[in-house]
Amino acid sequence: MAIGGHLTCAAISDKEHHLYTVHTMVDGERLIAQFRSVQGAAQAVVRGPGSQQICFLISGPTDCVAPVAGAYTIDVYLYSGTGADSYAIGIDSRDNPAHCTQIDPDFFAVTAKPLGGSLPAGSAGDCYRFAGRAGDVLRIRLSAAADVDGGTSDVRGVIESTDRETSCDLYYSRECTLAGDGPYTFFLTEQYAGAASYRLSMTRLDEPTGCALLAEGTFGALTAAQVDQGKLDRDGFRCLDVAASTGRHLVRFEHDGSASWTLRDAEGKALCSDSDPAAWAGCVVPAAGHYLLWVENGNDLDDPTAYKIAAINLAATTGCANAVGTAWDQPTLRFPHASPLQVFCQPFTAQPGERIVGYGPGGTWISDVSGDRICDGLTGSGEEDGCVLPGSGPYRLLSSPGSVSDGGTVELQLGDAAPYSLTSVAPANVPNGGRVTVTLHGTSLFPVDSVVLSQAGAAPIRAAARTVSFDRQTMTVQVDLTTAPAGAWTVSATAYSGGSRMGVLAGALTVTASALRATKAPSISGSARVGSTVRVVQGSWTPSATEYAYQWLANGAAIKGAVGSAYVIPASLLGKKLSVTVTARRSGFGDGHATSAAVTVVR
Repeated sequence: MAIGGHLTCAAISDKEHHLYTVHTMVDGERLIAQFRSVQGAAQAVVRGPGSQQICFLISGPTDCVAPVAGAYTIDVYLYSGTGADSYAIGIDSRDNPAHCTQIDPDFFAVTAKPLGGSLPAGSAGDCYRFAGRAGDVLRIRLSAAADVDGGTSDVRGVIESTDRETSCDLYYSRECTLAGDGPYTFFLTEQYAGAASYRLSMTRLDEPTGCALLAEGTFGALTAAQVDQGKLDRDGFRCLDVAASTGRHLVRFEHDGSASWTLRDAEGKALCSDSDPAAWAGCVVPAAGHYLLWVENGNDLDDPTAYKIAAINLAATTGCANAVGTAWDQPTLRFPHASPLQVFCQPFTAQPGERIVGYGPGGTWISDVSGDRICDGLTGSGEEDGCVLPGSGPYRLLSSPGSVSDGGTVELQLGDAAPYSLTSVAPANVPNGGRVTVTLHGTSLFPVDSVVLSQAGAAPIRAAARTVSFDRQTMTVQVDLTTAPAGAWTVSATAYSGGSRMGVLAGALTVTASALRATKAPSISGSARVGSTVRVVQGSWTPSATEYAYQWLANGAAIKGAVGSAYVIPASLLGKKLSVTVTARRSGFGDGHATSAAVTVVR
């Protein structure tokens, strides 16, 4: 078998030995042998002069060093000496490969197409060689597919320098910094000796060619030059050259698949990426210059990924609105929303140490002129509301809302925070027996605060917030008093952020007793005949009654002593109209009264 050769054998059985001779050219030559036993019954060894075993071949690639130049024998046999199997086998030389494809320098450009190839079963692999130097940074993407339906494949390789120094493994997606002197060589080999196809891309990250230009983004509306958008094919990626100013930059990114981004300096060093937990605060650009923003489709299937990306300079002032104060009587701040990548900037005048509250869709925070986030918890957390301004200013409210659903307008609110409190409730008197709306007055109220009514001996009643005024000093709530006992109730409001931020108005709301109300009138059951017994059907009441009283009527007048739930009709009522009045009672409520429809007494 020649160096670089491979074959498949359909059958080996019993005590057969299949022998193949390989000739090496130099002492210490490094061989790469490939072997695959289809049934797992065959094995192979490589023997040198004097039948000395120099390596044992297992399923997959095996590195084997031939001590001296000369002839070597590969012996394939069944380890049990019985049965049958088939196999694939191949061999090549890492030091003197039968063929090695020279990779053109253009292959390392951003816009270069992936390199593709096919490996027959048993192949020791495809050899590639390329020029480079120590310190070059490569982005590598290798994918493979089995050439047999339903099969799996695993193609890998190792980059070596001229002096055999290993730089990195070639496997799926990774970054590699070359070590040692070039040129560099690698074999791509199927790890199970099966037939496979592969795709390989290798891109220079430190000195890329083919990058598109992306202008640094500003606040508000973005120009076409400040946004890059398109579709990335399977394993695809894009390089964007950004002339960035010193300071913090927020990378805004939208995509519909498995895309990701990484910001690198001119030497290919990663500064930050979307997998970095700190990236939400922005990437710090240490000095003005050209930086590379890489966008990659991590989907190794055939589906393309659509994306949009921009890099917003958070330290800039371009696009910011005019400064405003922090009084709550100023109008809502409104900005036109044209793209999910936009970041809005609202400067405001305030002094260090002031406590500020801000509201907005998506991410909303306060920064100083450097673009650093100095306040995030603008709507309150822990014991207090808003954020105390640090540093010396000036200050800006920033918002990156992404998508909005209000027809294209972003609304921001900003104001001084006040301690949490309740000061009054109106009206002070409300009837029980149904739902009522009351108005609370206080400071720092919020729509998701918890409002509860309580009374000794009664179950607490939770109110539902309906509206909160812009200055957060007025809240309307709806409360169900259907079963609430009459008397004084305490109103408590707890800030949604928890802790001890709570307002209490003891006994501030008086619930007055309203009468029980019949939702279904009482009726008479039984035959209205002289001598018959008729009974009261009590009807339905809200809230439900706990006891009832009855009064039977003849032609609308009370019948003396007829106050039971049943009544025997005397002869004196023949021809008269018989009815009954039901009185429903419940503690804390007024009595409810309802009269049944009249029936005519017959013989």
